[in-house]
Amino acid sequence: MAIDFTNLVRIFDAYGITEFLLPFFLIFTILYAVLAKIKLFEGNNKFPVILATVLSFLVIIPHITGNYPAGYDPIDVINQTLPSIALFAIGAIFLFILLGVFIPEGTYPEWLIKTTVFAVVAFVIYVFGSSLGWWSDPSNTFSWWTDELSELLLILGVFGLIGWFITKSSPPTGQPPPKGFLKDALAWLGTK
Repeated sequence: MAIDFTNLVRIFDAYGITEFLLPFFLIFTILYAVLAKIKLFEGNNKFPVILATVLSFLVIIPHITGNYPAGYDPIDVINQTLPSIALFAIGAIFLFILLGVFIPEGTYPEWLIKTTVFAVVAFVIYVFGSSLGWWSDPSNTFSWWTDELSELLLILGVFGLIGWFITKSSPPTGQPPPKGFLKDALAWLGTK
C-alpha cells in the first residue's frame, strides 16, 4: 500500500499537526531564544525551558479549546500570515541577489538600506494587520483599483529599481572596503 505525500500531509493535518504541534514548536523556539538571549536566568538553563514551555501551552490550549475571541486567535493569525511572510522572504532574497549582481559591494547608499528595512517592517505589520482584519485591500476602498493594477505597480516598481541601479553612475574610488548589502543593513540596525 503506497501513501503519497499529499495524503500523508492530510493525515498529519487531521491529527492536529498544524493546529497544535507546529505552532507549539514555533512559539516555544522563539520564546526560548528570546529568554536565552536576554540572560534573565543566567547560569540556569532550566528556567527558560520551563517558562517557554508554559507560555507556549498558554497560547496553544485556548486555541484547541476554542476560548479565544473570533478573529483574535493567535494560532489562526500565525497560520494565515506565515505563508505570506515566507513568500515575501523568498522575494527579498531574490532582490538581494539582484542587488548583489548589479551593485558593487560596499557602495549601497544609506537611504537604500533604511528604505529596505522600513519596507520589510511595514510589510510584516501589513500582513499581521490584514490577518487581524485591521484594514482591507485597496480594491475594497477604491472601485477603480484592481488586482491587475496592484501587480502592474509592483512589476513597474521592481523593474524601475533594477533600471535605476543599472544606469546610475559608478561611485568614486577610495571607498571603504566592501561589506555587502545584508551586512550594511545589519550594521545600520546596530547588530553584527
